[in-house]
Amino acid sequence: MSNALNLPEIDQEQALQLVKFFVQSQHNLFLFGQKGVGKTELAIQAIQECGYKIHYINLSVIERSDLAGYPDMLAKG
Repeated sequence: MSNALNLPEIDQEQALQLVKFFVQSQHNLFLFGQKGVGKTELAIQAIQECGYKIHYINLSVIERSDLAGYPDMLAKG
């Protein structure tokens, strides 16, 4: 399958290793692909395998008032 940026496609295992590398090095990574291919699940799996605790918040399905208290939860301590 061709993409607009002419970037090579990688399989799930390569993607998992790449995401884990970026998580461990504390740098940003941009994953893109078709809806439903598992980008979020891949990121969650990589973060958990790196030993981090996850608080997943899907902002597209909650109201602004539902976010009360989350900045305190997300603050590093």
